[in-house]
Amino acid sequence: MSSAADVLKSLARPINTLGSENKVVRRKALEQIRKETVAKSPPLEKDELQTISVEVHRNVLSCLSDESEKCREIALDVMKDFLVMVPNPLVLLPASMPVFVDRLGQQELTEESEEIRLTLVQTLSVVIDLTREGVVQFLYDFIKILQQTIKDAFAEVKKESCKCASLLAKTIPAYFHQHSENLINPLLTQISHQHSKVRVAVISCLGDVIRYGNNKSVEDVISHFAQRVFDPIPAVRLALTNVMGDWLLNLPDRYSFWHRMIPLLLSAVDDPQNEVASAAIDFWWKVGSQFEEENEQDLKDKLDFSIEMPAWYPEGVERPCIGCRVLIYRNFGKFIHGIQNDIADWGVETRVKTASLLYQCILNVEDSVTQFLAKVFVALQKGSLDDDKQVLKYVQCSSELIGYFVNPESWCEILLPIIKSAQSNAGLFILGNIVKGSQPDILKHYLGDVFAAIASDDVCRCYQQSKYLQSLQSCVIEICKNQVTDIFPYKQQLFDVSLASMALAIDSQTAKNGQQCLQTIASSLQVDVANLYTDCMSTLLVRLGDKSKLMSSSSCEFLIFETLVLSAGASVGVAVPEVMQMFKLYLDPEKDPELRLKFLTVLCKLVLSAGKTLNSQGGLSAHALSLVKDVLIPNLVWKAGRTNAATRTSCVTALWAILEGDFITKADLTGIANEMIPCLTSMLDEDNTTSRIIATKSLGKLISTSGLGPDELHKIIPELIKRLDDRENSVRLKVTETMLALIEALPNPYDSGLYKAHCESLFEGLLVHLDDPEHEIQEAVFKVLQSSMRLNPKALNEAVSAVKHKHRTPTYCSSLQDQITQLSVSGDH
Repeated sequence: MSSAADVLKSLARPINTLGSENKVVRRKALEQIRKETVAKSPPLEKDELQTISVEVHRNVLSCLSDESEKCREIALDVMKDFLVMVPNPLVLLPASMPVFVDRLGQQELTEESEEIRLTLVQTLSVVIDLTREGVVQFLYDFIKILQQTIKDAFAEVKKESCKCASLLAKTIPAYFHQHSENLINPLLTQISHQHSKVRVAVISCLGDVIRYGNNKSVEDVISHFAQRVFDPIPAVRLALTNVMGDWLLNLPDRYSFWHRMIPLLLSAVDDPQNEVASAAIDFWWKVGSQFEEENEQDLKDKLDFSIEMPAWYPEGVERPCIGCRVLIYRNFGKFIHGIQNDIADWGVETRVKTASLLYQCILNVEDSVTQFLAKVFVALQKGSLDDDKQVLKYVQCSSELIGYFVNPESWCEILLPIIKSAQSNAGLFILGNIVKGSQPDILKHYLGDVFAAIASDDVCRCYQQSKYLQSLQSCVIEICKNQVTDIFPYKQQLFDVSLASMALAIDSQTAKNGQQCLQTIASSLQVDVANLYTDCMSTLLVRLGDKSKLMSSSSCEFLIFETLVLSAGASVGVAVPEVMQMFKLYLDPEKDPELRLKFLTVLCKLVLSAGKTLNSQGGLSAHALSLVKDVLIPNLVWKAGRTNAATRTSCVTALWAILEGDFITKADLTGIANEMIPCLTSMLDEDNTTSRIIATKSLGKLISTSGLGPDELHKIIPELIKRLDDRENSVRLKVTETMLALIEALPNPYDSGLYKAHCESLFEGLLVHLDDPEHEIQEAVFKVLQSSMRLNPKALNEAVSAVKHKHRTPTYCSSLQDQITQLSVSGDH
């Protein structure tokens, strides 16, 4: 085997030619050096190679600045092999490190080749691995190089530099501690790099640099780590989770930074990627267990009494260990303000993660959350107003945990005033979910306070927003589910709240939910919904009546009244006195016209279906006379304006329904007929066709059912005759029907001598329309004349004879005369 001297002698010429101007010559010289040293076959003894390397390496190092990339590459390979193969690589570093610094550690890029820069950094890692603590004397050089290579444009160099920095930190932590801060800023500039693998490398490197370096850098890094919680790549989030878990377990000064690190780890517990979530859960249990071991004496009492699960605890949830619970208790107050702010952040991902973190904190802190309850409610309120389903889900679950862990006395004191302020649906949303998690035996003692809040007018009647009403309905349903056997004393309040939510609903789903609330209440009370209406309707009507001075056409009280009486069905019949009192209160002619119109519309609907509503118990007759006399007749008096016209239409409709239903006796009807007739006859001149028709029908019904005398009946005839000139045939036909009823009501025998003038006026008015262009009208008028023939045949014959020659179609006149003749003949016999 050749001696070191022989090898060196053979290398004299290649070493000399390294200074040649010809790059090919320089390359061949380097290849010759490699062949005679690190690549020699058979291999040189290590001691010999050590001797040779000491003599040769400076010449090889000079080639690292060669203008030929190939020469630099070969020189670097030879140098790297020297470091790996010699027994004591440390002796080569005094000459090597300045060259490495020159190639990598300058502000301006010296080494242009990406691949060579990568190999240079890899060589540094080899040096650290080989020399271990011997690298201390070159620590400054390493830091200088890494400051630049971490920011290198080539992603692979960045990643390799991060690995090198981590290795350096782990190898000489005692010395690295003094210089670690110099690497923080370069690393932070790369933490949001577009390549996910670079971000992973940077996060892992930061974890090691701070763990084995100066822990004060945690404050500088933590905000950047917080942004990576939302990284779209699971591998990045996993790297962050691993770093946080490692810090929480091993960071020398970790007790000072619990409040910084715990939120980042717990934010990963609900990560959508199972691997990330599992790692976070595993780390958290280890952190809690380690904390128990480190503080065994301080936690002795709690450890002794925390073995058994609480009697009232959420199902399907694994209880955190005592170490985890104490850690959260001691640090929750330090980052709850951050949760309050971030849960209302503009970014959806931030809000979701924050809501998830809040849930995890409450789950860990358990009943000790009472100490932070006011601040927690601030966060929950903000989260409750979110539109994102995930945020609402975590807020819902967090509120439910409060129900499990906090005594109602505590949360009532804070939450109920929030609800009473009625500024948003947040308080009600939180309450419904707290009730869901509350222990029934304890909650029942505070139901009075809860209902005093949610059933107050300022809360249940203040908004028509769907979210608000749905949160109110949720409270009702959850209370019923929680207190199945103890809600009877609060039946009226539950009913009032549910009905208010139905009345104020602006969409069908909310209204449907209100009906579901009533069904839930009824089921809890073991009755049906009809019975619930029967039991609670009168009381609510009385309360609405007490608001008469405040009610207007736009107030919620009317909406509640309308919904109540129209949805109650047959149950309205039980509360007829209260319903009638409401109509008397609000149908005062001095009240707001729009309000009266709305009430009259409701009255019409009820009266038109009286058999299924107001008269379901047969009680309408007792109030019908008063309703007509005190409510309807005053509202039929003519007043200018479209609203008043619509009011009269609704009013006459209700009147006709009462008359048609025979709810007023003949004697009572006769007593008020003189008040009704002027109103109805004036309605014959209304612009609205429907009003004229219904007024005509009402007159006909009044004439048929009351005992009007001939004088009263004769006064009506001219009003009806005028309406035969109506522009609508439907009105004219209805007038002829009413005239038939009127003639039928006149006495028989009829005093034709005394009332001759009335008969002549009647015949004259009818005969004009016997020659109407419309055949249907002719037929109807002909029937009226036939019916009136009995009153004064002679006067009718004279009237027909006087106009017959003017008629375009004398057929009807001739027919009447023939019938009069037959009547006279039969009368003579």
